Amino acid sequence: MPFSEFFRRLVTVLALVLLVWGMWVARGTLLIGFAAALLAVALSIPARRLQRLGLRRGWAVAVSVLGALILLAALLILVLPRLINVCPG
Repeated sequence: MPFSEFFRRLVTVLALVLLVWGMWVARGTLLIGFAAALLAVALSIPARRLQRLGLRRGWAVAVSVLGALILLAALLILVLPRLINVCPG
């Protein structure tokens, strides 16, 4: 194997190692970004449906976010008392 081929492979391996290490260091930020992307896609589905029904985009997004917050609050109201009873103070 000529030296140029060896050097190219070495640089490639080092670049991959640095890329994986950088992703590992930034994993918290990457996970938050991934969660934000999932949330954006999940909220765009009802917003698009409301737009087709005649609502303006801003109002459709506002109604979708409000609906998601109400759903989250209802879930917390249903789950939180059971968690408090299972794990007493």
